[in-house]
Amino acid sequence: MKFLFSLLLFTAVLNLKAQKDKEELACLGYDTIQYNYVVLGDTVEAVFYIVNTSAHTIPIWQVHPGCQCTVPVYPDSLSPFRTDSVVLAFYSAHTPPGYFEKGAIVLNPLGERNLLLTGTITKPQPKGRKPRKYRIYNTRLYKEDVALLLQK
Repeated sequence: MKFLFSLLLFTAVLNLKAQKDKEELACLGYDTIQYNYVVLGDTVEAVFYIVNTSAHTIPIWQVHPGCQCTVPVYPDSLSPFRTDSVVLAFYSAHTPPGYFEKGAIVLNPLGERNLLLTGTITKPQPKGRKPRKYRIYNTRLYKEDVALLLQK
């Protein structure tokens, strides 16, 4: 009888631990968006979709970008099993031409989530070309992400 009780208790503890491990601020698709070429002076907005996999509302304390040329736009909190987006706006006007990696850290009570935008900045176009604005998404979903969305 004691063995059976101990086994049930052990199983319950493992289930609670497994549920706690599932609670996170998950990123739908990739945590990294790769943009091929950006002309010097253009703006790139990278949209990362995030989902709250816990049963509680998660406040997003801060999205901390790696440099001053990247500006984040993010929600204050995320309701249970809801999807929202974090937008990283990258202004390439004062960045030297060549390869770049611009990232941000999403700070929340369940941990940190790193988001990254990579690409190559080319030399500016001839005079008269106005700076352009591009918006790209991390829309590639994994099978687990699709299953998570279907649970809503």
